[in-house]
Formats: sequence, structure tokens, C-alpha cells
Amino acid sequence: MEEKKRLIYPDFLRIISIFGVIVLHCVGELWELIPIKSKSWVALAAIDSLFRFAVPVFVMVSGMFMLSPSKNRGIKELYSKNILRIVTSFAFWSLIYLAYHQASDYFADRSAFHPAFKSLLNSFLAGEYHLWFMYMIVGLYIVTPLLRKLVQNQKTIRYFLIIWMVFCLSVNFIKLVPFVGNYAFSALGLFKISVAVEYSGYYVLGYYLYKYEITKPIKVLVNIFACLGTVGMAFVTVYTSFKSGQNVTKYFEYLLPMTALQSVAVYSFAQDFFKGKNPSKKAQKAIYTLSKISFGVYLSHLIVIKITKKICLSYFSFPTYITFGILLVSAIIISPLISYLLNKIPNANKYII
Repeated sequence: MEEKKRLIYPDFLRIISIFGVIVLHCVGELWELIPIKSKSWVALAAIDSLFRFAVPVFVMVSGMFMLSPSKNRGIKELYSKNILRIVTSFAFWSLIYLAYHQASDYFADRSAFHPAFKSLLNSFLAGEYHLWFMYMIVGLYIVTPLLRKLVQNQKTIRYFLIIWMVFCLSVNFIKLVPFVGNYAFSALGLFKISVAVEYSGYYVLGYYLYKYEITKPIKVLVNIFACLGTVGMAFVTVYTSFKSGQNVTKYFEYLLPMTALQSVAVYSFAQDFFKGKNPSKKAQKAIYTLSKISFGVYLSHLIVIKITKKICLSYFSFPTYITFGILLVSAIIISPLISYLLNKIPNANKYII
């Protein structure tokens, strides 16, 4: 059976990552509606801090496969297959979300509904807020042929990752330091090192952790600092939000050391958990199926959350934790079903999910 030949942990990572993304967006859709200093607001902040790994781990798994020598299919195929799929999927789902918002505006106030073409075009090109991921992943695919050359040597990968940690993660962290942060950030920014910034680091890191196992003492340290970082993110976010009287989200950014440590800890946990394990054929098939539809779930889940939220807020007065639960359950049931059904349509899995 084909599933026996597959590594289990990348599929598992895709599944928990998409679950994490759904949780983050359920939190995001409610967070702005809840008074700061309420118990529900603090609880959502704590939940958010636990799932910051979601997008970085998605990128790490992509890098694990796309940077592998076995995936070196040439630039032409990279554009005609991988990048084309992202572009067509973005176009399809951007239209879906645009149509949803236009329909909502129309039924909310028909007399004031006068959409302008330029505004519609800008909204389509920008996409729904979670579709930023599509632009980012296309950028990574474009530089993949170059990064494949880079990852052929372990020392070169380490050097690249050090540059990323110093001039991306550390610089972003320094900027958060009160009083001196902005000055130090500006000074380091003068170096203009842009080759190893943002998500290319996670992309390469995923391949590195797949190719070269890190030692147990380092894993222990990573886990300890990941836990401390997660608690720290939540505490500082709550403290600064209370102090300023508004939601402060800058400590939840993906390109910070705390988030990177959490992501490495989750990635390494999955590697170790499935090492030497041989799940049953049914379990392998279930994991593979959920992994296969995860991209479609990413694309479709937010519209499920938004529709469910509108229904809950328009017709019911549930406590926050009930509304959060309804949003979460709806998304983890309906969006996989949408993705699964779309996968059954010929060519849909090649162009829209």
C-alpha cells in the first residue's frame, strides 16, 4: 500500500497545523469583540499563544519536500505545476470571499450598496486576510531552485540559518524591547541583509530538521525555551494590552524567536513520536486523507467561520466560550467536507485546492 512508504510525521504536522490555523482564526474573529480585561479575552489570548506554530510548521513541511533533491523537477515544472496551482487557487478563493462580502453588504443595506470596480479589483488582488499565505508561498517557490543549491551542504545550511536567526528573528525581537528597541532595529537594518529574511528561514529549517537530526540535549533546551516563550508571549500580550487599553498583537508575530522555538519543538515532537511506529493501514489512510485535504481546508475554513459567526451573533446571545466552540466545531467539520468533496471533482485538486 502506498501509504506505508510515506513518512507519517509530515502528514501529522499538516493536520495539527491546519487545526492550529483554524483555532487562531476563531480567536481572531472574536478577540476584537470582547472587552479587554474580561476572562474570555484573557482565555483567548492564552489559546492564541499555544498555536503560533501553525503557519511556520506548514512552511517547514513544504520546505522539507520542496527542497529535497528528489523534488528537483526543473524550473518549468515548478511554474507549470506548483506555482500555477497556487495562483489559480488564490484566484478562485479570492472570488469566493469577495462574493461573500459583497452579498453580505448588499443584504445589510441595499440602498448603500454601490461597489466600485477599482475597489473590487483591489479586494480581489489582496484576497481575504488568510490568503497572504499564498503570496508568501509563491515567493518561496520562486527561490526554491536557488535554495536547493544552498541546502546541498550542511555547513551552508547552518550558515544560512544563523543569518536568518540574527538578522530576522533576533532583529524582530530587539524591536520589541522598550526604549532601545527601535534604535537597535534601525542600526541592524542598515546592513540590508535580505537574502535570508522572513519565511525562507522556516522553509530551509524544515528541510534541515528532516535531513539532520538534532541532539537530545538541544531538543530538551528547545522544549524548555519553547514553553517559556509561549508563556511569555501570553503574559506580555495580556500585560501590554491591559496597560494600553487595546489589543496588542505584536508579540504573536510568526517571525520571532519565541514562535520559532515553539515551531521547532512541535516539529521535533512529531518526528520523535512517529519514529519506529507503524500505524495500522486504517490509521495511515485516515492520516493521509486528512493531510491531502489540508490545503483545501486552509482555503475554505475562514468562510465557514465567518458565516457561523454571523449566524451566532445575529440570532443568539451565547457566552464567548460557547460561540468559540461553535465556530471551531463548525470549521473542523464543514471545511474538511468541502475540501474532500472538491477533491472528488476532476482537476479541482490541481487548480483550486
